[in-house]
Amino acid sequence: MSFCLGVTIYGEHPRAGFWLVPALLGLGVLLYGIFGLSRTQCLAQCLDPGEDELDAIVQPAERLDEKGRAGSSLG
Repeated sequence: MSFCLGVTIYGEHPRAGFWLVPALLGLGVLLYGIFGLSRTQCLAQCLDPGEDELDAIVQPAERLDEKGRAGSSLG
């Protein structure tokens, strides 16, 4: 994004020749990371939690008494 802004708005001239190799390598590593992280199990579980995770979220709310206070473990 910053590259596009620099070229279009500020009229900068990107380097060519040897400098394209590390720039393209960096772009490849960046894209690999983006697509690699988007396919992780952790992200899949966060977006679509199973019933076990939903039960763990709901369970503490069920421990409240009729006045909305947490139940006492003393008796």
